[in-house]
Amino acid sequence: ELLDNNLMQQLLTELKKKHNTLYAIARLTTPKVVNDQLILECNFAFHSKQLNDSKNIQIIQKLVKEISGQDISVKSVVAEKSAAKVPKKAKGSDTLNTINNIFGGGELLED
Repeated sequence: ELLDNNLMQQLLTELKKKHNTLYAIARLTTPKVVNDQLILECNFAFHSKQLNDSKNIQIIQKLVKEISGQDISVKSVVAEKSAAKVPKKAKGSDTLNTINNIFGGGELLED
């Protein structure tokens, strides 16, 4: 098997030693292998963008090769299920309405 859980654990261990920020993001991903490519699914677009930075991709691919002896391309994607959870940017009044709904209305006090 191309990607066993052990490989991902070793990858995270190596990242933690030298690339702490990258480790912090990678440990939150769901790894999948599709057509000999390691895909790291993220819950947040920001994390996916960080992982897809060419410097970070090179670091991960190099470590995967050191661990597994295989040249595997790596990319990050945003998990589809979480994309739906991200709220669209609310307008000011929408935000107030949401707060009112949560707290059951009330007055807006200004200093």
